[in-house]
Amino acid sequence: MPPPPAPKANASGGGPFLSTFAPLGAALDATNATREALVKASRDVTIASKKLIFVLHRLDVADLPPPSSGGPGDSAPPHAGLDAAAASAAAISRQVVTTIGRRLASPADAVVHARTYSPGLQEYVEAVVFLGWLRTGGLTSRAAVQAGLDDALATVTAEAAAAEAAKTNAAAAGTAAAAPKPDAGAAADGTANGTRAPPTTTSPPTPPPDGWC
Repeated sequence: MPPPPAPKANASGGGPFLSTFAPLGAALDATNATREALVKASRDVTIASKKLIFVLHRLDVADLPPPSSGGPGDSAPPHAGLDAAAASAAAISRQVVTTIGRRLASPADAVVHARTYSPGLQEYVEAVVFLGWLRTGGLTSRAAVQAGLDDALATVTAEAAAAEAAKTNAAAAGTAAAAPKPDAGAAADGTANGTRAPPTTTSPPTPPPDGWC
């Protein structure tokens, strides 16, 4: 029995299966790049959240105001330390949205990379829950944590839209400033930019055709 024919190389010089596996290789490279970015983002969120937790641990409990009930019309009393911690928590929420959320292009990505960014989210939730306990004396619900992330997403989106609008306005202003302007004396002698306009002639009115009325 004669041996099977050897596979023919394609035009690019690779094997016959190169065109089949090239898209798979590109998808794998993209997945690995996303994973590496999420590892770094999760680590940064973890570090920021731990710093916030350490700040909360250093607060003097005796100096804290009585916790609020969290009900309608019952807001947490002002406190410099807790207010600063709340601002830090809001900044971390924006960090979660911009560094982790933007890397998850679809729900499938969120599932595939869940173990990659989960440590950062866990530390973030711990910091938010600890802050909420110092504020209200109770546990922060999952809905409240999600609401904080939704608010951060809305803030980031609004800031991006404002920056884009400012960029567009600046470009339009620069274009208007660069446009040539007519000479100051153009209105007096009918010239513009040093060029005299041709004389205007008035044609006699065209008589109406016969039988028009």
